[in-house]
Amino acid sequence: MLAPWLASRRAFLIPRINECEVEALRLVELSRSQRLPTLDPPEAYCLAVARRRGYTVLTDNKAPKHLVHALSEYSGVRVLDSLDVLALIYGSGLAEAVKAYEEDTGLVFSRSRLRAYGVEL
Repeated sequence: MLAPWLASRRAFLIPRINECEVEALRLVELSRSQRLPTLDPPEAYCLAVARRRGYTVLTDNKAPKHLVHALSEYSGVRVLDSLDVLALIYGSGLAEAVKAYEEDTGLVFSRSRLRAYGVEL
């Protein structure tokens, strides 16, 4: 599945860049010292790259979303989770999409997040 995405430029591989690695390590340490949800090194690297290149980060972990709200230098980084993506894709059909997604993946969205999108299950 990845090969067609790479060929169509919908996805691409980013080589390891020293500046991003250093920034990622700083983010991991900062998340631990500031009592934020612990940021994993791969996600920290994604955030560093996203900040430098203007990309969107896709993750279902809460730490990156907390970090972009806690650090002003990362406030411009867009972090989406699967609920955000479902809302963008399905709009008014979100409730049905959420039910199917939860059944398929076993991931259960918090009721408060669903209410924020106007979904009551």
